[in-house]
Amino acid sequence: MSDEGHGLRVPEDESTREALTRILAIESRNALARVELAASELSRFESTPAAVDRISTIHQAVSQIDELLGKIDLLASPALATSWPAVDVEEVWQRIRKRLDPTLAARGIRFQAASEPAAVAQSTGTEPVVKTEIRVEMPEAALESILYALLRVVLAATLRDWELRFDLEYVANGLCAALVVVSAAQDRRRLEFDRDDWFELEVALAEWGGTLTASAPEGHDRIQIFLPTGASHA
Repeated sequence: MSDEGHGLRVPEDESTREALTRILAIESRNALARVELAASELSRFESTPAAVDRISTIHQAVSQIDELLGKIDLLASPALATSWPAVDVEEVWQRIRKRLDPTLAARGIRFQAASEPAAVAQSTGTEPVVKTEIRVEMPEAALESILYALLRVVLAATLRDWELRFDLEYVANGLCAALVVVSAAQDRRRLEFDRDDWFELEVALAEWGGTLTASAPEGHDRIQIFLPTGASHA
């Protein structure tokens, strides 16, 4: 596969692609450093308030792009581990809830009782197997961070006096955890998410082969993450 517009041939070998990604990130930082240097040189001269504001915007953009390149480096890094102990997702979620309940209550955010996760059928291609817990293979701290980020994405987009529900289920090759807006007092607009919060959660999920999606089945906003049950760090 090739990009004719840039003369770049994308290698098929995964390790070569990772190496190319890191090289491109380094070259991007070099170009970024030249932009930063030019902006710094301009700031030495007496300028109009409008020009000073533009130079400040350049510095801020450089800093943001540098952070994004750091995340590209993270995603392109070699696998750090191939296996982790299985973590009970519901247990981690309930621990987060317990910590945040006073804050959520102050905002009028309520949680509807979810369907009992004690007996979940997971298809193996033959007969369904009843699972007593929903688990994922990854560090508990990483899972907790992802669930916190999911809650932050939703709370940043909600108003007061909203009711949410946490859904958790096995799906093919993994699990889905979702926050669903069950009801809202007065305003029933579609949620508008903070772009930076959304991107940070997408990057955190990508490190473990996961994805983030939003939908509105039956008019209820559903923000869902998918994680492979045998997640491996990318």
